[in-house]
Amino acid sequence: MDKDRLKKRAINYIMARRCREGGFCFYRLQEPNGSDTYYALSALSLLGMDRKDLDTMQYLKNLQKEDGSYDNIFSAYYTLKSLIVLRGRPDYDPTNYIRNIARNCTLDSNELPVWTVSMFNNLYCLIDLCLSLNIKLEQEIMKDIVASILAFMKEDKGFGNTRSTLLETSQALATLKKLNYPVDSLNVENFIKRCEDPNHGFTGVPSTSMSYLEQVHGGLAACHILSYKPRYLDQCISFVKGCQNHNGGFARQRGISTLEDTYYAIHSLSILAALRSL
Repeated sequence: MDKDRLKKRAINYIMARRCREGGFCFYRLQEPNGSDTYYALSALSLLGMDRKDLDTMQYLKNLQKEDGSYDNIFSAYYTLKSLIVLRGRPDYDPTNYIRNIARNCTLDSNELPVWTVSMFNNLYCLIDLCLSLNIKLEQEIMKDIVASILAFMKEDKGFGNTRSTLLETSQALATLKKLNYPVDSLNVENFIKRCEDPNHGFTGVPSTSMSYLEQVHGGLAACHILSYKPRYLDQCISFVKGCQNHNGGFARQRGISTLEDTYYAIHSLSILAALRSL
């Protein structure tokens, strides 16, 4: 598919899901939410569509409480990162709220919700927010976070709860990298190679054949962190492009397009362009 046509169709899909009073909603009702707004704005930015959107900025500001807090770390992440894309700022300083979360942050496998995609998601959001907002954490807290992540590294050099998965390995690497941990010393590349798939580029766990967009995205992100050029770049490109539906949005494989999957696709194509030059 022509690159410009793919881009135009994706932009049209995203913009058709902007709510009248600001924010985005993938199912096209006037019910914006923080995650859809973040994925929409991030995808548009990658597509070169940085734009002023005062209504969306106000919608995002209204998600913060007067004491600077949010409903949870994910609400804070999607909201504050979206404001950064829009070059806006929250009305109240979130620094104390984020530092308090960091001080009480634990990684307990017994407390993970059954629906969680990655056990490291909350830690990634926390650390990425701190870097994005220039919030300094105590060295002891950062050491504890590093130790808690490394505790879930398996013998196969991947990361996960009961077993290593590509998504969790990718997010663990990303978080450690942001904490200035020498990720090259972990030999995680060995696990990444076992997740490479000659049909789709990557699969979620070794010795399986099922692939989804978020897994390919996770594999590419991990390769980019490690400066490792994956063996099946063309298969990754074909798989990602094949996830685009007639409406211009992307699905995780086949099915309903979402703003989240559309972001994963656009970001994957951006990473692929960088990996080709390695």
